[in-house]
Amino acid sequence: ESYSDNALVDAVIGTGTKRERLSYRSMRLLAALAPAVTDVIGYTRYEIDGDVAARTATVRVVDKGGVAKDIASRADSDPRLTGTKHRAAYERIVTVGRGERDGRSVIIVPETVDQRVTGIVLLHVTFAPRLGAQEARKVLTGYRGRYSALVDAVTETEPDFDDMRLEQIPILSLLVDPVRVLAKEWRS
Repeated sequence: ESYSDNALVDAVIGTGTKRERLSYRSMRLLAALAPAVTDVIGYTRYEIDGDVAARTATVRVVDKGGVAKDIASRADSDPRLTGTKHRAAYERIVTVGRGERDGRSVIIVPETVDQRVTGIVLLHVTFAPRLGAQEARKVLTGYRGRYSALVDAVTETEPDFDDMRLEQIPILSLLVDPVRVLAKEWRS
């Protein structure tokens, strides 16, 4: 299966990231997320230096585009790799995030060489407000097993999981909010 015609994969490559630095898993996750994204509005590309696992890694901005050009990067004053960017680099997995300080929605994509993370691309994106139940289920199934985790959390206390409820919750919340918090939406 080819992911070369996927809008999010194309957006990452459009930042200057080489195709060979994107793992198959990253491309698969980007393809799963694509139906939930209405627009890529900017990016910041970072180079990582140091040991991510030992928490001694630092980041340096390599390039910015779109809305990110006018956004100051914390890395300019504090180059430590921390927070959600650290988590995405440590796990070497595409990660959806919502900025704690500014509320911006982002997709963090690790760049790897020989299983070592050498950089990350932070795509600034706009998510659809909500998706239909089938589309939301498909996105959540493809993104880090969120659908299965949500069903398990709900059926811990409820007899059934109603997919139609997915239509009523913002897709960004379904992707980033803790599953145990989301499960409350299904409780009688």
